[in-house]
Amino acid sequence: MGCTVAGAGGGVRPGLVTGVLSIAKLRVGQEAYQLTGVAQSLDDYYTGAGEAAGEWAGTCAERLGLVGEVDGDDLRAVLAGLAPGTGGLTPNGEELRPHRNRVPGFDLTFKTPKSLSVLYAVTDDPRVQGAIIEAGDAAVRATLGWLEREAIHVRRGTGNLRYLADLAARDPEAAEAAKRRYPTANGVVAAMFRHRTSRAGDPLLHWHTLVANLVQGRDGRWSALHSPDLYAAVRAAGEVFQAALRAEVTERLGLEWRPGRHVPELVGVPERLCDAFSKRSREIEAWLEATGTPDTPEGRQAAVLATRRHKGEVEDERFDAAWKAEALALGWGPDAAEALIAASDPHRVVLSTEGLWRLPDDAVDIDGTPYLGDRVVEPDVWIATVVRQDLTARNSTFTKAQLTQAVAARLGDGATVATVERVVARAIASPELIPLAGDGPQRWTSRELATVERRLLTALHDSQATRPAVHGEWAEAAIEARPALGDDQVAAVRSLLGSTDGVAALVGPAGTGKTFVAFQIAWKLFQSRWNLSDWKSGSEPSRRPRILFLADRNILANQAFNAFSAFPEDAMVRIEPDEIKNK
Repeated sequence: MGCTVAGAGGGVRPGLVTGVLSIAKLRVGQEAYQLTGVAQSLDDYYTGAGEAAGEWAGTCAERLGLVGEVDGDDLRAVLAGLAPGTGGLTPNGEELRPHRNRVPGFDLTFKTPKSLSVLYAVTDDPRVQGAIIEAGDAAVRATLGWLEREAIHVRRGTGNLRYLADLAARDPEAAEAAKRRYPTANGVVAAMFRHRTSRAGDPLLHWHTLVANLVQGRDGRWSALHSPDLYAAVRAAGEVFQAALRAEVTERLGLEWRPGRHVPELVGVPERLCDAFSKRSREIEAWLEATGTPDTPEGRQAAVLATRRHKGEVEDERFDAAWKAEALALGWGPDAAEALIAASDPHRVVLSTEGLWRLPDDAVDIDGTPYLGDRVVEPDVWIATVVRQDLTARNSTFTKAQLTQAVAARLGDGATVATVERVVARAIASPELIPLAGDGPQRWTSRELATVERRLLTALHDSQATRPAVHGEWAEAAIEARPALGDDQVAAVRSLLGSTDGVAALVGPAGTGKTFVAFQIAWKLFQSRWNLSDWKSGSEPSRRPRILFLADRNILANQAFNAFSAFPEDAMVRIEPDEIKNK
């Protein structure tokens, strides 16, 4: 079985990727890890005693004259906010004003799919290894370019409201111009360091890209970048990188892709090798299980830090010899890698209009064997489907970065960054998307969701004053039976039980007891046998009502199930989302 996708045209299932690009703030002096890890000779490089020298990247790096191989003094200068070779001046020609909380920069770590790292480790052909490295370098640089256009901003103006009010009284136009704003910068200053191994010693091609907290605004002034916008774009940038990498690898080596666990993987690289060379992941999962830490992004970060160790070195032999031996033991060595490359057809990934607008489709072969195919649809149908399945299934609105993330994830065969941007632009222009007004980044919703919302609001309006209120003495009895209810909770119970509307909403911050209040209401309705049918017929209550409690997260469902434990065991049934989907 192979370790692979076609999104535009190979039948990949929808899903958004996480974990393919991480970001972390740099601490003062942290760049030493990258600089001291550079190999001092070819022998060092091939024995694993060092890595390739860093390379400068980013538009603003060029503006500072930084091209080619990274020099340690130059890197330390830009991370300190200084212009290299100026004797300690900033790029604005000023003396640096130190700030103890200043962040030197950010480490963006781009990781290749495991199967690509395995191919790099197992092949004996340096041309194949070189092509993989070139593909990764190109994808990282292209993704940095996307970040420069979409997420690298500077902070200008002031948020001092008193100052702005005083200025507005004298000069309204000047006050408007002085307001806080976040214009696009000219680019970044970045240093790319390529590494080949994980901390567990497995093959893992990844690029540590150190982005200095120093950018030039369109006004020519150098300053810190606005980091919240960078963080907000990281997930999208990870998907853009993966799509660009797939396209680069296919163009250079002709390899194809299939759905993988987390990201698309190479067709032909066995899954067992990917699993065998994922020791670091198993370490993290074992730590989570042993400590009882939840498997959340925060929990996994804690596991990463707790299990982190220095990378080992191999003396007197090529550092990849152990990888090849392990791969051979698993039945897929250099000869198999050579056969995979020999059977491939290098070609440029070109997504025509017809080839792009494809959606996965379950099909049946002539002999009755089911398989995952795809079908061509109209562009707006494709856009509506992607938005519904990947964006508005959990959230009612989304940003351009989130739309880009969804689009790039769908282009499983790979796509250039320019192609991703063209598809995003087409989606934004589609009637299936509705732009929303408001402060902050531009957001959109879907036409489909807006239609559902209008129908819901109409139904809510038409259901007003159409239901009986629960008898007042029942509500008071429920309140008296629970003296632990707070004043606000008492008011909520009275309001909800006394409502004559088809739907009554209870809104409150987390921890204010909404689930507890819902239990009190459900308990009283259940015990009193109050139900709508008997009320309409004028009969005495004869049967207990059916009560449906919906929760959009497992933690809320668990909380509710525990809170409702006072009900008899045979009175409650928990229905999982998958059970509903299968009906």
